[in-house]
Amino acid sequence: FEFLIWNFVWVGIIFISVRPTSIDDYFSENYNIDIFYIITILSIISLLIFSYFNMLKIKILEKKIDTIIRAESLKDLIDKIKDR
Repeated sequence: FEFLIWNFVWVGIIFISVRPTSIDDYFSENYNIDIFYIITILSIISLLIFSYFNMLKIKILEKKIDTIIRAESLKDLIDKIKDR
């Protein structure tokens, strides 16, 4: 799924790079909006989305690391109690 999304994004970037006037003409005629404005808004939205997903992944990894650390410390504590 991620591979398809990245391919779609790169094809869109390549199309905009090769044919920028067609995109400008379409948005200026139909919506009376500058393409630079649209690209800026889409960039900000994509940065917010990527930041949110990164935060979620970091929180999940933190929880996993905490559980591993707790399990190891409990195992060490049990081993010390058994040795006495």
